[in-house]
Amino acid sequence: MDYPSQPFDAILTTLCIEETCTDFNSFKANIQRLVGVLKSGGYLFIAIMLGETFYRVQSQVIQTTPLTEEQVKEALTSAGLVVEKESLYESNTDDPIEKNESDFTHLSFILAKKR
Repeated sequence: MDYPSQPFDAILTTLCIEETCTDFNSFKANIQRLVGVLKSGGYLFIAIMLGETFYRVQSQVIQTTPLTEEQVKEALTSAGLVVEKESLYESNTDDPIEKNESDFTHLSFILAKKR
């Protein structure tokens, strides 16, 4: 990744960073890369599926690394972020269509500030 000449005030990642990781360590490394281009006092907003092992796009099934709320917070804090706000929503486990598209357990929205 080429780093910008000036750091960003804010970074937004929604439902994608967890999909690019093969394990927890690669997730932590990706968070660290994002924080590396964030200015001190800047914000990272992350929307992430928790507990997800797969999602479907049409007939293609994509395998993912399931992450817990604790793992996500650990990755953020070890990268030098302070979680300021979090909203956690449980999956509707009674919906068979939803379960056929993804098996996530929770959807988490987190706002974190770089120290």
